[in-house]
Amino acid sequence: MNRQKMTVAHNIPMLMMLAHMKNRVQSSTLNSMVRSSRSDFRSVGSPADTRPSYNHDRMIDRRISIVGCSGSGKSTLARRLETSLGLPRLELDGVYHQPDWTPLPDGDFQNRVRAFLGEHRSWVIDGNYRVVQPDVWSHATTVVWLHPPRRVAIWRVGWRSVRRSIARTELWNGNRETLNDLLSRDPERSMLAWTWRTHGQKKARFDAQFADPRWNHLDRKCFTRNADVQSWLADLTTEKLHAASPTAASTQPEHDR
Repeated sequence: MNRQKMTVAHNIPMLMMLAHMKNRVQSSTLNSMVRSSRSDFRSVGSPADTRPSYNHDRMIDRRISIVGCSGSGKSTLARRLETSLGLPRLELDGVYHQPDWTPLPDGDFQNRVRAFLGEHRSWVIDGNYRVVQPDVWSHATTVVWLHPPRRVAIWRVGWRSVRRSIARTELWNGNRETLNDLLSRDPERSMLAWTWRTHGQKKARFDAQFADPRWNHLDRKCFTRNADVQSWLADLTTEKLHAASPTAASTQPEHDR
C-alpha cells in the first residue's frame, strides 16, 4: 500500500500536466497542430531544414553559447539569432544523436564541433554537452544561460513532445519522439522525467561554472524570464544595425576594414 502511494505521489506533477495538455489537445484540431509542429520544430538534420546564406563581412563579432535546462528555449533562441543576426548555428543535439538515437563517440563529437569553430569566426551554438563545452567556451565571447522555473520548463517540454509525437516530426537524423517514451518514468526515455530530475542539477552546474575564474573572459548572462531575453535580443539587433550602417563603417580605422 505504501509503495502504491509513493508511485501515485511520484506521478502527480506529470499527471496534472498531462491532464492539462489533454484539454489543450482536445480544443485544437489535429491539422493545426501538425502545421504548427512542422513550422516551429525544424531542427538540424531534418530534410525540411533550410539555412540562410552567411555573409561574414556583415556579421557582428559574437560567438554565443546557449545553455540551460530542457525546455528553456535554447534552440528557439539560437534559431532567432541565426535568422536576425545571420550567425551560423550549430545545434549540438543534432550532432550527438545519430540515427536510432545512437550517440556519436566523444572523439568524433569533438572533431565535428572543432571543425565548425574553425570554419566560422562568428556563430551561435546551443547545447550542454560537457565533452565539448571547454572547446565551445574557450572560443566564445558570450554565454547565455536560460533557466525558467521548473513548472515552465516541464510545461514547454510536455507540450512540445506531444505536438512532435502526433505530427511525427523528425528531429535529427531520422529520430522522432513517441508518446510511449514521453509517458515513461525512465529519465533516459522520457523528456518529462528527464526535465523534472535534472532542472535543479543544471542550476547547480551553471552556478558553479559562472563563478569559475576560468571563464572570466566571457560575457555571462543568465535569463529566467522571456522578457529579459527579448530585451537582450533587441540590443543585439541594434548593435548589428549600427555596425552595418555606412556611417559606422566610415568611422573605422583603415586597418580594421
